[in-house]
Amino acid sequence: MTFASIKFLCCFAAFVIIYMVLPQKVRRYWLLIGSIAFIAVNDVRSAIIAATFVPINYFLARKAYNEYDPEISARRSAGLNILVLCIFKITGFMPVGASFYIFTYVAYLIDVGRHDVKYESNFIDYANYALFFPRILMGPIARYNDSRDDIKAPKINAENIQYGLESFILGFAMKLILADRLVYLQREVDRIGIDCVSTSMAWLTALTFALRLYLDWQSYCLMASGVAKIMGVNLPLNFDYPHMAKSVSEFYRRWHITLMLWFKDYIYIPLGGSRKGKVRTVFNILFIWLLTGLWHGITINFLLWGLSLGVFVVIEHLGFRKVLDKLHVLPHIYVIFVITTTFAFFATKGIDNIGLYFGKLFPINGITPTMMPGDTLIYIKKFWPYLIGGILCTLPYPERIVHKYGKKWYGAIILAGIFWVTVYVLWKNGTGSFMYMNF
Repeated sequence: MTFASIKFLCCFAAFVIIYMVLPQKVRRYWLLIGSIAFIAVNDVRSAIIAATFVPINYFLARKAYNEYDPEISARRSAGLNILVLCIFKITGFMPVGASFYIFTYVAYLIDVGRHDVKYESNFIDYANYALFFPRILMGPIARYNDSRDDIKAPKINAENIQYGLESFILGFAMKLILADRLVYLQREVDRIGIDCVSTSMAWLTALTFALRLYLDWQSYCLMASGVAKIMGVNLPLNFDYPHMAKSVSEFYRRWHITLMLWFKDYIYIPLGGSRKGKVRTVFNILFIWLLTGLWHGITINFLLWGLSLGVFVVIEHLGFRKVLDKLHVLPHIYVIFVITTTFAFFATKGIDNIGLYFGKLFPINGITPTMMPGDTLIYIKKFWPYLIGGILCTLPYPERIVHKYGKKWYGAIILAGIFWVTVYVLWKNGTGSFMYMNF
């Protein structure tokens, strides 16, 4: 059960009505039941594993806080969590949401070990923080200090409910009307074969994949934050319009913000960050990006993706960023070019396919014949509304407009219309799956 499903809409409506009328002492139990049930509907084994992690990490954090050397104890416990995650990835058995909630546990353990936060003595409140279902599948990775007050005393009021509904509807439409339509362009190319399309069509495919990946994940984040807001809980920002960035390093400060901050705070800075000379800084940056690639998957394509981005970040750190800051339009073109080409690693598997894809994008040996002359124009004509709509959603204006005019009566009517049109699309085409649920 994902947010983009009829089942979720019905179940959440029933769940949240009961949630709102219950007193807080009872509500916390209802929330925990709902979170475990949400995971179980997706996969019962994943729910059992997720529930098992809760008491283990609860007692590990409590033990670490009271140790003579709490930071060492917390690091050992965090290492056990990472070891389990590595086993999941190596064996190919990935419980639903494991990459996200294990990183949440690690952050909590280390913060407790540093005495940045006190361990949560109330087991139910801790479990609700760990398993909060709006972010359990695909993040964001919430720090305990960011979630504690809202989990203990959610702010349920008309303003939050309205704002949450606006965010959910925007993400709901973005997913079903835009992201899920662009997937058909990718499927057409897969059916034809990348070796049988033109170079311009290969670039259109790469750009579409990068756009779809953003829409897919941003739509989830909007729906997740909307659901949480309705329940009186604020989730941390996970995307800040990364396509407006002027460098690759800035792009990834705006993309999956909570993951990038996790790597920065718990690995990059403890390694020395940029404080130990240029050579050590270059090593730290490349190491972080290697780990980022491996977090996505233990395959050659993700490894190459992480390292290639690390190289660009290093080049920018060594001086190219100063050049970019002096320019205007060219930095944005540079960012789109780099992001599009590196995301090609996501779209392919294996060295042979990667070589074939990049050989089509950069035909050094000459343009090869295509199966369909004029293929790029054909697919632009077919998908232009979704491409333009998707590009507009990389800008802040749609979200600003929704939250500005959603409070007015005519804005509410338009949003209601968008919601029911999207429900019709969902009913007609079926439940939409999210790309990042695979990670």
